[in-house]
Amino acid sequence: MASATRDPDWIRTVFRLSGIPNGATTRDNVAALVANALGVDTDSVNVYSLATTLTPWEMPPSRVATLMLLQSPALLATLKDGQSQWTLRAGMGDNHLVLDTHFRGLTPLNDVAHRNTSPE
Repeated sequence: MASATRDPDWIRTVFRLSGIPNGATTRDNVAALVANALGVDTDSVNVYSLATTLTPWEMPPSRVATLMLLQSPALLATLKDGQSQWTLRAGMGDNHLVLDTHFRGLTPLNDVAHRNTSPE
């Protein structure tokens, strides 16, 4: 793993991760994806929410998560002024994750079970 240092500014930053494959159904799955993509320890990724995106044209729909990092990855240490979004490779193929701090657009925080609203 690449070396990462503790940076108090990043410890207080909440990130949104989008483009998560639909098969990543647990917070531990997401932490492992992020840790692998950023080259940090899995224990340094705290995932707080995980939900299915609301993008109607995605089949299957991807997922979105909110998270915080306890280590500042090398990728984030070389920031450009004002940068608030990064594209990360997620394993093999063309899978890409988008990590951001700007939270533009809708960010669902959890999945809700559909309930039957028909009269009984």
